[in-house]
Amino acid sequence: MTDGRNDSLLIIANLAYGSKQKVRGLIPSHLNIHTYINHLRSRRAFHAHGSVRLLMWMPDSEKSLILPRTVSLRKKLSIDLEMVCNVEEIAGGGLDTQIATVRETFLEIKSSKQVAKRMKTQNIHIPLSRQDVAPKQISIDVLTPDKNTMSLDKHVMTTGSRREWHSELKQLEQDYRDGKFPRVRSLPLSSGELPKGRAEYTPEFSRLSVLKAHFKLNNKHRIRVDELIQEQDTIDRLHSGILMKALNEPERQGRLAGLQQRAETFKNHLENQPKQVRDIFNNNSDNRRALIMDPPLLMWDRRTAEPLIVRENEFCNPTQLALLDFQPLSPSPYPVTSAQSAMFDLIMGGLLNHSNDDIYYLNSLAPGAADAIIPHVPALQDPRRGGRYDLSDFRIRCFTPEMLYGIFQAWENWPFKPPISEMVADSEELKRLT
Repeated sequence: MTDGRNDSLLIIANLAYGSKQKVRGLIPSHLNIHTYINHLRSRRAFHAHGSVRLLMWMPDSEKSLILPRTVSLRKKLSIDLEMVCNVEEIAGGGLDTQIATVRETFLEIKSSKQVAKRMKTQNIHIPLSRQDVAPKQISIDVLTPDKNTMSLDKHVMTTGSRREWHSELKQLEQDYRDGKFPRVRSLPLSSGELPKGRAEYTPEFSRLSVLKAHFKLNNKHRIRVDELIQEQDTIDRLHSGILMKALNEPERQGRLAGLQQRAETFKNHLENQPKQVRDIFNNNSDNRRALIMDPPLLMWDRRTAEPLIVRENEFCNPTQLALLDFQPLSPSPYPVTSAQSAMFDLIMGGLLNHSNDDIYYLNSLAPGAADAIIPHVPALQDPRRGGRYDLSDFRIRCFTPEMLYGIFQAWENWPFKPPISEMVADSEELKRLT
């Protein structure tokens, strides 16, 4: 086996067509990526003589769990990828096609501006016919400042009371009520095959869903959620100040006691909010923090260039497709030996399949695991490395690869960890019961 990149080979895969039958709960494109990750980590198959780059065509609707554009979609598959490679979208559908990947408009604008700077530095230009018009459209949403102004650390966002796409949303809602377009497109079936998997929405209904999600995120409960986020940011800044300043021990303990009291007050206030407010708060808070991290948490926000826009009528069998580029990290910053791989998959699977939970989910894998492991992973509570003071409000979907690898290493060194045979048996019993 050879470490390092093997640029003499290039894997090109086309999984755009064919059966959508799930295998082991995964659609074909996700199953092949899972195999690619395993081979890359263990240096098998094509990677025996160095890690090999992969270009893959797939249905555009299947890319969101591979290269998520919002933290809520950052689950096991995408986080597994982050630990072994960098993924970029070379071509695909625009922002308007991403029904489930909507976040606040000012975050999309900020992300696009960061990418524009990188493209300018590298002298990358995209033909006008291949540019996504959605970022330009949503940039119109940021109007002149009014009373609805919010700030996030040094990042300032302003929203006006009227947006240009409101009229488009109203028109689409009226057209849908009038039956001018259906929800699902009718697809011809070959050889009597029954449709499987999620239905494919019409472009009009997809756009309607996107605008509805934008409206919900940017309007409903916005002021209350923004106040909660500002208080949470204040707590994080106070924690950063305690970590970064040279304080004597009595002063440090005094500040920590005040911080703990403020964090408890905030937690109680948050728990008393309606569930919808808490859900929007969790979503917006996680997405904002993910973008201002250095580097950003999402691979999408680290892209070197905007993807080229391709349209379904440009393919021989009209379908909206996407081309993703998988570039292995070499050498691997998170090495796992063959002897460790089974335990690594078990721990990571247990955590990442419950990405909306917090670090204390470890206790469901083994009693007392969280209290034993947390002190050995300082990044979890270090805001300079993406951590958070209150771990009960720090969801697994926001953990960096460094944190997850640190958790695994701490687990490996924990003298009271249960044997892997016992954990596998418990895992199988849980699957059977659910």
